[in-house]
Amino acid sequence: MSNKEDKLGVEHNVQPTKEKKIKVLWYSDFLCRTGFGNVAQSIMKRLLATGKYEFKVIAINHSGKPYNETTSPYYDFKDVAVYPANDNRTQNADFLGKAQLSDAITNEEFDLLFVLQDTFNLVPFHTLIQEARAKKDKPFKYVFYFPCDGAFKDLWVTNAIATADYPVVYTNYGKNEIAKIAPELAEKTDIIYHGFDSERFKVLPEEERQTFRKEFFKCGKDTIVVTNVNRNQPRKDLVRSIDAFVKFNKKFPNSKYYIHCFAKDPYGFALDDYLIKYYTPEERGNIMFPNADKMAHGGFPESFMNYIYGASDMLISTTLGEGWGLSATEAMACETPIIIPNNTSAPEIVGENEERGYLAESGNESITIMNDNEHRRPLTDVNSLVEKMCHVANNPEEAKAKAKVGRQWLNNYSWDSIAEKFDKIFEGAYCTLLDERKKTQLDKLVTADEKIAKEKLAYSKDNTEETKTDVAKEVKKD
Repeated sequence: MSNKEDKLGVEHNVQPTKEKKIKVLWYSDFLCRTGFGNVAQSIMKRLLATGKYEFKVIAINHSGKPYNETTSPYYDFKDVAVYPANDNRTQNADFLGKAQLSDAITNEEFDLLFVLQDTFNLVPFHTLIQEARAKKDKPFKYVFYFPCDGAFKDLWVTNAIATADYPVVYTNYGKNEIAKIAPELAEKTDIIYHGFDSERFKVLPEEERQTFRKEFFKCGKDTIVVTNVNRNQPRKDLVRSIDAFVKFNKKFPNSKYYIHCFAKDPYGFALDDYLIKYYTPEERGNIMFPNADKMAHGGFPESFMNYIYGASDMLISTTLGEGWGLSATEAMACETPIIIPNNTSAPEIVGENEERGYLAESGNESITIMNDNEHRRPLTDVNSLVEKMCHVANNPEEAKAKAKVGRQWLNNYSWDSIAEKFDKIFEGAYCTLLDERKKTQLDKLVTADEKIAKEKLAYSKDNTEETKTDVAKEVKKD
């Protein structure tokens, strides 16, 4: 095992091998606890196990701290060269690492470019990617995996998505939104759902469940624990979920609401201030948030999240739109009943007939929020959500039966099966790339041969003319 130090001073253990691997330039959140990061890490971990790929990662939301075998939750990626997207060249203004990605696309040699990101963030790279593919001696193939949490703008489709050789969207909802703008592009777009880890998210034994409820939620068996796992940002509309819980709590006073996010977030709301301003101490007394210091220093491991989901009686959401909805499927994997708004991808997760959970009405009213690309977002109907929460509380056996159906449905979408689909796309893209490279080489050889033949012909003609002239001179002398 040899050690190779990258430009950041971070050592990566690189296993030397004679076997040629497929070189992948990977751009996504990485080594972090965001939704994009969890998806990227789940896919790459399994692709690494095939032994076929060599990755270089430009990692959004990664601090660049060295790996630690005993404490790092990301030790699976110790052999991967990972570079923070924001390398401080732009004084934190470029947290998405557009400068880093531009440099890599232009100057690095790789076979595949894989991007997991929102479409609107890729619009600036359209021309760059096109020019790089045309100019490079060894062109590359581009695989783009992206969400759709609302209507696309035309440019996101005709520019960002159309640039990809292999566009892949999370859901049927997303593919249908592409078809509204570019039907032919929708035809070539694959759909790959997110997966789940059956070892990390599973049903808790009842004794463990009750112990956790007592220690973490500070409640007993008869308390109805309602949970929401979402970032504190405007699109998640958490204040509406608080309004719904307060109404529910009046009907079921033995209930508690746990919101797994920062109570204060610079990109969201000061939820604790909202509670103080609009609700009495009694109304807000059954609402709780996680420890802020714990959240700020790495958050909670997935094993702990299994307990949060599994010890809850229901998971709710008031999101204004989701590309997928990881927290909903993670809760479903723990056989916890879910109630999510009937918008964007939700019907695909719950089922249009609510066979795997419950859908709250959404879209009777809408809202446009700042820095959201002028989306008109569907609002969750608070009264509908409260009705569904009451139904779950009054019909726990029915709710649990739906949750079991949800878990069975999820068994079709393990991360192993999702990674296999990407492995097939990567292999297919690489085989096509090799064929194209061979054709290019043959074309160059043919062009070179044609040039030589033309030069020979020109030389031959010149010599013939010279010979004719010499003969003519000799005849004239005679």
